[in-house]
Amino acid sequence: MNEAMAVSIGRAASAPLIRTWEAGRRIESAAIAALAATTLAIGLYRSNSTSLWTDELFSVTLANKPLPILMRQLWSENANMSFYYVILGGWLNFLNHLGVTHPSEWLIRLPSIVFAAAAVVAAYFVGKRIFGAVVGLVGAALLLLNYVFLMEVAQARAYSLQLFLQLIGWYLFIRILEDRDKNAGRLAVAFGAAMALALYADLFTALVILAQLAAFIALVATGSISRARAREAFRPALIAALTLILAAVPLALDVVTHRVANDWIAIPGLREVLTFAGAVAGANPGFGIVLIVGGALGLGIALRRPEGEAPDRMSQRASVVLLITWTAVPFILSLGLSQRPLGMHLFLTRYLIVIVPAICILCAAGLYSLSRSHLNLARVVLVASVVLAATAVPTYYSRVQREDFRTASAWLTQQYKAGDGVACASLGCAFGLEYYAPDKLEIGAPGNYVWAAGDFGHVAVDPLTLAEYAQTHSRIFFVYGTAGQSAFIGPDEEWLQDDGYQVVASIETVPGSAGPVTVRLWSRLGNGVGENLMPGSI
Repeated sequence: MNEAMAVSIGRAASAPLIRTWEAGRRIESAAIAALAATTLAIGLYRSNSTSLWTDELFSVTLANKPLPILMRQLWSENANMSFYYVILGGWLNFLNHLGVTHPSEWLIRLPSIVFAAAAVVAAYFVGKRIFGAVVGLVGAALLLLNYVFLMEVAQARAYSLQLFLQLIGWYLFIRILEDRDKNAGRLAVAFGAAMALALYADLFTALVILAQLAAFIALVATGSISRARAREAFRPALIAALTLILAAVPLALDVVTHRVANDWIAIPGLREVLTFAGAVAGANPGFGIVLIVGGALGLGIALRRPEGEAPDRMSQRASVVLLITWTAVPFILSLGLSQRPLGMHLFLTRYLIVIVPAICILCAAGLYSLSRSHLNLARVVLVASVVLAATAVPTYYSRVQREDFRTASAWLTQQYKAGDGVACASLGCAFGLEYYAPDKLEIGAPGNYVWAAGDFGHVAVDPLTLAEYAQTHSRIFFVYGTAGQSAFIGPDEEWLQDDGYQVVASIETVPGSAGPVTVRLWSRLGNGVGENLMPGSI
């Protein structure tokens, strides 16, 4: 047999394998595209008809400021989410160059929604890497349909960016433990950079970094990876740590110097723990049971004797240990550090979005493990789990509106007359009016926010400040949302009434999941009576 004939026979023999491989790649590409497209569709639907709320309004108002003011704000107690504010500012600046000077809500939220889709795809690759394509696909589907994920990632905040970068970090963490060649150094630098950027996106990433350190220790302590492999991973781990530390030094100095204010978060107890559990289950007992059963089956994987596992991949036992640590460490630390006397106020459902991918992947792995002895049952259970998870989508849409500053601002603009005053009595009011009703809130008005470098913060909204402001305004719109309400709302309105003002028109928007936005038009007696509108009407 000559060489040409041998090559021809070899090609003919390998052709079916190549076709199978190519078909598999096409199926995988289609699955990834479907995951991303579904995430984008769910996030964009109703995005433009939903008002921005307090936190989002702060994001867009800050990101829209000139660079010196933005940098001065970030070198302060507003250091959290700094990387996201820079990205959002760049996006808004790009839109401005295109002639879009006042972008609508969906354009403001678009970067977050894109990062959410990227996070779902990243979750697929993490799940695929440790348990295979089926678990990766189901785990990613459970993530994109999860209520906690849906509520946080489609808003103009850093949660989707943070989650995307953390998932890249976890993927690289796994690769570093698996790879035994010269790529480990480059993977380590990439890991350090990804986690540093995630830290700049959200400071809660610090607990995820501790979870990764704990995962490495747990993998060695439980014998899930050999001590020889742990020694091989020491050099890339050192490179990753140095990269991360060097990149995070400016942020660490900022946080230590200025402290991040989150005292508004309650000290957690059983109620807050159950609230988080209910949110992960999407308020659906059926899906909650699926998560519990899937998680229990996933834990059972760690107890099995390994069979036919690839030597260059993390074992299934090690994978379960990693997912358990990923879930438990941020949860336990945030709960513990939030208790007295430390009182760091870290336990919040939206912060704990960082552990939701691990919960979903572990559940998918546990359910898929049924295929070892009951293949058809496993298929039915996996499909049923995704269907049950999808019930969170209508729940999400029913609560996606948090505070309706758009309706309130439109009513105020309609009622506004030259010379009127506007006072704010909640955290988001000034930001909401700057976006939805620009030029209506005077620079020194009670409750407005001063952005000037070196002197920023809310103007006082107490009765004394209001009395001084009222000397030049016979009509004053008094505006407040639910989030971050001033303690002076009652005293302020009592002062207005005692000083000869009366409510001549008002609106209270339909309450969102965070509550209503209220606008009351106060006018001195003899200055005309307006129309008294019913709550929620416009």
